[in-house]
Amino acid sequence: MAQCPYSEYVIDKTDNKVYENPLHSVWHQGYEAHKLETMKGDIAKQKDFDQKMKQVDKFAAQFISRTEELNKLHTEFNAAESEVGTTKKRE
Repeated sequence: MAQCPYSEYVIDKTDNKVYENPLHSVWHQGYEAHKLETMKGDIAKQKDFDQKMKQVDKFAAQFISRTEELNKLHTEFNAAESEVGTTKKRE
């Protein structure tokens, strides 16, 4: 947390009374607003990141599915090729 540069209270030298320093409360209000905006930005970045990760997960699932399909076709091709090779050997 940042250190407020203003004291919480000030002494009025004309009447020697202690008053709340308005700069102190204004500084803290501004600081809290800044923290809130920063947090909103962080949340927006996190949501964007989460959305991108969902897309990555979707593409990964598609890649895995297509790889499994390709492996199945490759196995079927090899089986068919070996049958053809066996048939040629019998002739």
